[in-house]
Amino acid sequence: MSVITLPSKLSGLARALAQQNCLPEADLEAIQEQAGAEGKSFVAALLHSNKISALELAEFASLTFGFPLLDLDAVDPDHLPAGVIDPKVMHSRQVLPLQ
Repeated sequence: MSVITLPSKLSGLARALAQQNCLPEADLEAIQEQAGAEGKSFVAALLHSNKISALELAEFASLTFGFPLLDLDAVDPDHLPAGVIDPKVMHSRQVLPLQ
């Protein structure tokens, strides 16, 4: 008997979390739908759900996708370049100039 697999509605990060059994797929689908309905990012909605901590999610993304992991608490904001990026853009895109 063959098994039919339905395509997942989950985005890359959500799908990876489900595949690694970090969170139930149904929970991730609900969070993803809620994020879309509220105009939030999936990550913001996931962290707001308190189902995973920011550190756990950062470590997961770093290990799974090879994203660099940077502890922003270790960064002295006085040593960051000033005026390189418009503060409004930095806030909306959640970016930080490092050099």
